[in-house]
Amino acid sequence: MNNREVYEKDPSTNRLLNNGVAKVSSGQSDSELDTLRYEVGNFVCDGQYADGLARVLSTYLDHLDKAEQPGVWVSGFFGSGKSHLVKLLQHLWIDYEFPDKAKARGLAKLPEKVRELLTELSNRAKRFGGLHAAAGTLGAGAGDSVRLEVMRIIFTSVGLPEDFARANFVMWLRHEKLEGAVRKHVEQAGRDYELELANLYVSDAMAKAVLAARPDFAQSPADVKLLLEKQFPEKADVSIDDMVKAAKRAVAREGKPPCTLLVLDEVQQYIGDSVDRAYAIDVLQRQFVPKMGATLIVVATGQNALSGIPLLQKIQGDFPVAVELQDTDVEQVTREVVLKKKATAETAVKKLLGDHSGEIERQLAGSKIAFVPRDRVLLVPDYPILPVRRRFWEKVLRAVDKAGTGAQLRTQLWIVYDAVQQTADKPLGTVIGGAFLFEHIKTRVLQSGVLLQELSETIARQKQEEDGDLRYQICALIFLIGQLPHTGPADAGIRANPETLADLLVTDLTKGSSKLRKRVPELLDKLVASGAVMLVEDEYRMQTREGAEWNQAFHEARNKLLNEVGKLAGERSQLLKSQCGEILKKAKLLHGTSKEARKFDLHFGADAPPTGGNIPVWVRDGWDVPEKTVLADARAAGDAAAVFGFVPKRQDDELKQAVASYYAATATIQGKGTPTTPEGMEARKAMETRQEQALRTRDGLINDILNETAVYMAGGDPVAGVLLEAKVLDGVRTCLDRLYSQFHQADSADWHKVIERSRKGDGDALAAVSHKGDPESHPVSKAVLAFVGSGKKGTDIRKQFGGPPYGWPQDAVDAALIVLTAAGSLQARTATGPVGKGGLDQKNIAAAEFRVESITLTTVELIALRTLFKKGGFNTTPGQESAHAAEFLAKLVKLAEEAGGDPPLPKQPGTTHLSDLAGRVGNDQLKAIHDAKDRLGQEVTEWQLVKELITKRFPRWRQLTALLHHAADLPVAAEVRPEVEAVEANRTLLADPDPVPGLVGKLADALRVALKQTHSACTSAHDAGMAALDASLVWQKLLPQQRYDLLTKNWVRTLPTVEVGTTEEILGTLGTVKLNELRAISHALPGQFSHAVTDAAKLLEPKAQTITLPSSTVKDEAELQAWLDDVKARVLAKLKEGPVIL
Repeated sequence: MNNREVYEKDPSTNRLLNNGVAKVSSGQSDSELDTLRYEVGNFVCDGQYADGLARVLSTYLDHLDKAEQPGVWVSGFFGSGKSHLVKLLQHLWIDYEFPDKAKARGLAKLPEKVRELLTELSNRAKRFGGLHAAAGTLGAGAGDSVRLEVMRIIFTSVGLPEDFARANFVMWLRHEKLEGAVRKHVEQAGRDYELELANLYVSDAMAKAVLAARPDFAQSPADVKLLLEKQFPEKADVSIDDMVKAAKRAVAREGKPPCTLLVLDEVQQYIGDSVDRAYAIDVLQRQFVPKMGATLIVVATGQNALSGIPLLQKIQGDFPVAVELQDTDVEQVTREVVLKKKATAETAVKKLLGDHSGEIERQLAGSKIAFVPRDRVLLVPDYPILPVRRRFWEKVLRAVDKAGTGAQLRTQLWIVYDAVQQTADKPLGTVIGGAFLFEHIKTRVLQSGVLLQELSETIARQKQEEDGDLRYQICALIFLIGQLPHTGPADAGIRANPETLADLLVTDLTKGSSKLRKRVPELLDKLVASGAVMLVEDEYRMQTREGAEWNQAFHEARNKLLNEVGKLAGERSQLLKSQCGEILKKAKLLHGTSKEARKFDLHFGADAPPTGGNIPVWVRDGWDVPEKTVLADARAAGDAAAVFGFVPKRQDDELKQAVASYYAATATIQGKGTPTTPEGMEARKAMETRQEQALRTRDGLINDILNETAVYMAGGDPVAGVLLEAKVLDGVRTCLDRLYSQFHQADSADWHKVIERSRKGDGDALAAVSHKGDPESHPVSKAVLAFVGSGKKGTDIRKQFGGPPYGWPQDAVDAALIVLTAAGSLQARTATGPVGKGGLDQKNIAAAEFRVESITLTTVELIALRTLFKKGGFNTTPGQESAHAAEFLAKLVKLAEEAGGDPPLPKQPGTTHLSDLAGRVGNDQLKAIHDAKDRLGQEVTEWQLVKELITKRFPRWRQLTALLHHAADLPVAAEVRPEVEAVEANRTLLADPDPVPGLVGKLADALRVALKQTHSACTSAHDAGMAALDASLVWQKLLPQQRYDLLTKNWVRTLPTVEVGTTEEILGTLGTVKLNELRAISHALPGQFSHAVTDAAKLLEPKAQTITLPSSTVKDEAELQAWLDDVKARVLAKLKEGPVIL
């Protein structure tokens, strides 16, 4: 069975009269009618097409009894069938009748719902002026005037001229019933009526015809032309009112408006980015449509939904009814028009596809367009196109269609039609290859510049080679895939690699694809070698002219290196060394339980490595020396701590080629620099990919060769293993025991615990590493003590035991130093002085100098020390003597400071001997303290007693000096002051008997008497003043609060309180008010009470004035009279201004 036999429509006779492109117009030519009839008869009224028709019709019928019709917006990508849908709506609306009397509604295969709505439309139109449809594409006539564009479409639909002025002229002729006569007169004159109509203002024939049909219209043909130009002038635009009038006149039938459909195709393309055009459409829909009434509905089309484009959102409210066409509608059209199968053939097709489902479902796996379960229901309808390939074509079509005008329905329909034609005579099981699309779009992408001419020629040349057709298809697919987005959300994950290309190349399902999948990589290698294709990263790209130049430079550099044997050998040798170093530098070498990190020294070359450091690993290769030489050197080394390696000479030619390829790719990239053209940038990427491939190959070969390295111990024993790193590490580990023969003595992971415990004062810290006994008996401690001897620096000690034959962990060496110092076996000193037993830590070990402690103390001596320390307040346990020694001495120094001071205290006792003791360390310090224990014990007791006596007596001394200060102007001060000065000068505060109490008593008694006398005088003056106030008539007139305020204001309301019962009370009183202050208060009280009376009078008499009487010495009566007259005169003068206060 051939493919032809499965289709309902034979591909040889099935024709696409419109080439998949619908044109919205009112054309009536024979060819246009043939195309229209084809479109109506093959209209797939399904999915959104059916829903869209139903929505427009039901919307119109629902609003026919309302004030106006809502606008309809039909959207979908270019080629989705928008124009096809509205063109069919236009002719189904009026049930267009073809010349053979067939009608559109009868020819079209319509759903019942749509038929019912069309029937209802016809029935309801009988109440009006019937049915009318006008359709056209905006922009085809009047340019920027949307109103004239719309009128052009309306005029054309009723057979009127497109021009507004001429259309109005013809409507006038028809209204006046002159059209027939005028046309006949023009034609009888041998003129073309349409041409004369177009030249209306200058046509003599038209002017004469009008004058002949109506003689009274004007005096002459010239006057007719003037009148016509005046009555029907040319217009750049028209008002909405003029537009409404003209439209109603044009479509009216017997005075009634018909049910009118106005289709405006490609409105979005017409608007473009013009705000003015968007506004004009808005005005048209908001003003023109309402005035036309509910009989007119406007259907407009655009690529996008109105909400999807900001500019279109301005007219969103004008077109509330939306019809959106989808990809599925396009695919359904192709299935109905071209791919529809015979019912009798579906079983055979289904079985075929089921038998080969594995091949079908594996295609482009991992990409975003890979086979999905829902594709199974589409396999039979879409055959011979596989679902994955259909989606691949869609992606490519959208990618190459830079202008956005050649996609989907018009393109897919034609491609599918052409594909069916070409495979019609092929056996069943032949499907359309992915590369088929290239041939179909080649011309278009060449014209648009997407496909460069040189690439097109390169692809075409492949047909002349062996396996030419397959090579051609591979190159075509590489080009198509290269056009797809490779980043962002639009990236479908499709890459031109061997697997993808093979998936898209399979055309015969019955043969399988194993041979093809094997052949594709081989041909790709040939294409790369020939320069037709280049490998960029992990996918193939078409080679450009600039890419060929890069390719030539690569081969020249590669051949040059291959011919320079010495340079190539140097490159190889350096690569072996560097790669060997890279492999081994990552190796971790841990020694023993403590996991001490070890290093080894990698050495290359003919000369033996130096000794005395880390374990040497001496590596040589088979290009320079034979293996027997390496083995002989290993045997000669005996039991030395050394490892020998021999890299065999393997895969020599492959390594040369890889080294040369990497070198050449690198040289080409560096030599060509950074290109600026797209072709150059792609060529650079391809060379970078070649560089990466060569690098992987080269490094892979070197790794393989290095892993074959023979490793020998010193002595000649081979080290078994597979990987270089493992063999070298095994050999080095064996050598560690040779190099560090004493390592086992300190191999523990718990030395840090020893340090922690010792720092906390634990005398048995070495128990953390399982040692019982004195610290000095541990092997590490013994070795450290033996090395330190009379003195060694911390850095030298660490270095000694960190190197062979010990190799001890630094924590082990540090722990031994800390423990031995704490035990008194070592003394430690830094630049700042001796380090106390608890003051040594890992931070100051490096800067410290150590020496072995030679002094030892007996148990009796240690007990005596602990007894001494107890006097100082320390509860010392065995082993803490050294730790408490420094603290004891520090406490003695502080006690000495507190056992004396400035006069009248005795002088502080001397502490020079304590400083000497503090400067010693270890057992030397303890021995010196023991020798001075009697003196120190006595000093502790005496200084403590003195401190306590000072604490007791010094507060009374402060009382004495304070009392003497307050009594400075009393007679007693002269008596007491010499005694006080004597105590201070002689430092006899602590003398027995205490000299202070008697002196304090004398001063207190004198101050008590003085305070009582002075306070009594104050009290008497205050009582007298208060009595005078109470007797004053002015004071008596005041309110209690006023009296309170005046007493407070004049500081006479209360007197200071005086308490003199005890010395402390006397000092407290004097701290509040001094003795001389009390005397001042006593003297000031009469005047303050006088001020109080004056303030009271002013309060009662706001204008009262105070007169100060003049002072004078009166000797006789005459002088007295004179003084009285003067006072009288002054008072009388003031009385004129108000009351006077004397």
